[in-house]
Amino acid sequence: MFAPAAKIPHIGTAHSRWQPSLALDSTGANCAIASSKFATGHPPEKGYVEANHISISPDLVEKSGTEMSKKIYQIWKEKYSTLNCKLMGGGVRAARHFTEMVGGDMHVTCGWNFIDEMNRTNPEILSRIDAMASPEELEELKEKIPAFRRAYEADGLVAADLSSHPAFELFHNGFLTAWDGVLSTVRERRLLLCR
Repeated sequence: MFAPAAKIPHIGTAHSRWQPSLALDSTGANCAIASSKFATGHPPEKGYVEANHISISPDLVEKSGTEMSKKIYQIWKEKYSTLNCKLMGGGVRAARHFTEMVGGDMHVTCGWNFIDEMNRTNPEILSRIDAMASPEELEELKEKIPAFRRAYEADGLVAADLSSHPAFELFHNGFLTAWDGVLSTVRERRLLLCR
């Protein structure tokens, strides 16, 4: 059951059944800043860990995405929260991608399968946006997964490095594949209309 006083990312309303909602706020903000692809449940670092036989807890690897998103949220809150925009976490696929963001002044996107899962499991909703990983956990992630370190550290990436970062490549390639699928569907339907 949602706690009425809790600040919950825009996904539903304050009752026990989750419903999708529009990502609008009271200011009418029409700008969203996408969060990290680390948080999708299919982080590129998971493949890196497996391919390189790195000894690290799978739970910690999974946690890396939400930690990256929380770091981005901290930066946004400190430097950019006065802008007419909100952070938007996209591609919520697991409960933690939502529950770890509760309390944040942000939005998340999700699919119907996720909403069904949340209705079935009804996890406890507590503000977790400021609950960061321990310094030891962050050090282990930065030490063992170079891509995480580069993305997490303030001086870890310069703009020129972004297009070769594994998280960017995963997001970029997934977007291009989906876009090509949309274009293909449009072409097929136009051909049907021309007959």
